[in-house]
Amino acid sequence: QLSAAFDIYLNILRSVHTSLKQALGRDGPAWKLRGACPACAFEQPDEPPLSPARLHSMDGNQSAKRLDGSGSADSRLFQSDYFIPHAEVERFKDDVRDRPGEAAREKRVTTCTDNWTAVKAVEENQIQVFEQTGIFVMACCHGFVECIVEMKRSGELYVTHQAVIRALTSTLIVRNMD
Repeated sequence: QLSAAFDIYLNILRSVHTSLKQALGRDGPAWKLRGACPACAFEQPDEPPLSPARLHSMDGNQSAKRLDGSGSADSRLFQSDYFIPHAEVERFKDDVRDRPGEAAREKRVTTCTDNWTAVKAVEENQIQVFEQTGIFVMACCHGFVECIVEMKRSGELYVTHQAVIRALTSTLIVRNMD
């Protein structure tokens, strides 16, 4: 009963928060990218345009792993403007193709390549046991988190980068038309 009452309380808070965001014009998935950082978003009328207009940093972390099937007892979904939906990310999964260009360069063996070792690669069959393999975050140069992508069954691949960049560029195009 306490759990049900707490869920109702959280639903009321979420509803009030959503209404407040709508009243302030801070709703929609693009607002975090457009106006979350005051220093990046709001330009003065007499200010000369900066080049580049904004700086962002992106990085993925594969420490936030979740086993497939774990947490399935709770059917509630966390709704947030920070997260790019998984369906949006999946649009780019087949976007990487072999592109014509330079032929593969012959491998040159040097002392650097002989001595350098990368972090142990995660085997493909190890990734398959995880539903979520990590998170990918984009932040502005002032440290405000602007969007998050859950890396599902993939690791840090091109699709997460592409989804974040697509969200950013489509938002900035809308912003420049205002």
